[in-house]
Amino acid sequence: MMIRGFFDNLRAGVFAVLVHLILLAMLLVSLDWTPEPGSAEPQVEIVKAVAVDPQKVEAELEKIRESEARKRREEQERQERLEDQAERVKEAREAEEQRLAEAVRERAEEQQRAAAERERLAEIRREQDRLADVRRLEEKRLAKLEAERKIAAERKRQAEEDHKRIEEQKRQAEVERKRIEQEKRKAEAERQRIEEEKRRAEAERHRIEEEKRRAETERKRVEEEKRRAEAERKRIEEQKRRQQAELAMQAELAEEELILKRRRQSLRQRNFNQYVASIQDKVQRVWRRPLGVPKGLSCTIRVAQIPGGEVVSATVTQSSGNVEFDRSVEAAVLKASPLPRPRDPDLFEREIKFIFQPED
Repeated sequence: MMIRGFFDNLRAGVFAVLVHLILLAMLLVSLDWTPEPGSAEPQVEIVKAVAVDPQKVEAELEKIRESEARKRREEQERQERLEDQAERVKEAREAEEQRLAEAVRERAEEQQRAAAERERLAEIRREQDRLADVRRLEEKRLAKLEAERKIAAERKRQAEEDHKRIEEQKRQAEVERKRIEQEKRKAEAERQRIEEEKRRAEAERHRIEEEKRRAETERKRVEEEKRRAEAERKRIEEQKRRQQAELAMQAELAEEELILKRRRQSLRQRNFNQYVASIQDKVQRVWRRPLGVPKGLSCTIRVAQIPGGEVVSATVTQSSGNVEFDRSVEAAVLKASPLPRPRDPDLFEREIKFIFQPED
């Protein structure tokens, strides 16, 4: 408004100056500046007044007023455009300020999320370290099993070589036996040819030899059965030894699995204890000792909650003996809602019991 008043005053002043300049110009034009002929004596110059046409002046003034009115309208329109632009600039500035405030809020939320993400990554790195320890134990166990497998394979190879060597010795002994038997049959044929007269005696002897041969065959058959029985016994003993080794290995694996299970249970219990401790700590912070309640009191309280940590109910299950103390603890649990959440969502329980014993 101050700017508009300034421009109005300026236009009025300009308009007045223009009117006076036009009148002055008309007066100057109507004057006769040509000297009259005659004597050289100086004559007094007489200013002749010329009549001014009022209609022309009025027409000129009307043109000036119309021009001034047009300029005022243009100035007013320009001023309105400036005001519209100022309004739009104001709205844009307010929108920008709102956007900057929103950006600042989002930046703060992003920083909070980044901090939470860093904490989660740190927890993951700690869990990875623990898994690496478990992996190293598993690698040691597998290396031990691999060494035992190699020892068993070496022993099996040696046993197969011994078996082949024994089979070769048996084959050579059988060849030697057959050679001896062939020589014996040749000698027997020769003896029968020379001692034909002793056929009956030779026949008897041959019968005896046949019985001896049969006895030898039976003996060899018995020895073969004994050998096979011995080999079967060794095979059974070897099988038993392998079974015992496998049972011992299975027992060792079961023991290692039990150790890992106990470690996992211990880690879970420790994390759960930390979770309950965080709840106790928050309740401790909001609890206020009632007037007249002595120190050293404690009670067991059962808390029912929903997954978001909001407390549904808080009930003292084992009283401290002081009703005011018990009620103040229940009120503190309700006031501490929502309760802290566990780092591991699997540790969440809808109902938690803990002993509340304030630090005196």
